[in-house]
Amino acid sequence: MTELAIPERKQPYRKFTPEQMVRALEESKGLIAPAARALGCSRATVRSYIDEYSAVAQAKLDQEEAVKDMAENALYAAILRGEAWAICFYLKCRAKDRGYVERAELTGAQGAPVKIKLAYESSGAGSVPGSGVSPPV
Repeated sequence: MTELAIPERKQPYRKFTPEQMVRALEESKGLIAPAARALGCSRATVRSYIDEYSAVAQAKLDQEEAVKDMAENALYAAILRGEAWAICFYLKCRAKDRGYVERAELTGAQGAPVKIKLAYESSGAGSVPGSGVSPPV
């Protein structure tokens, strides 16, 4: 009896190790384009490593979180220096519960949607029977 040979799935050729990709993402603070430039590859290559290797994906997420932390620390420092833009930005973003908002959000009773009732006056002649709506002039 003849046996069928099942071909092995070939792994794509990888020029870089996952560790090299992690290092490049750490140096670029999680930004793909600078990491690709540092390695001399395309952005698509970096993205494929992110998709294929969980350690590379986690390194990107870790760096994004680190940058968020740095930005928050810089914002807090600006608030402590009394910079009006920073105070205003913080209040608009983080103190909405105290009324610091750019736009008014309307809700009905107990946060329900607002109900709008439209009323049209019928002009008598030319109105659509039973609808209470007059045709456009």
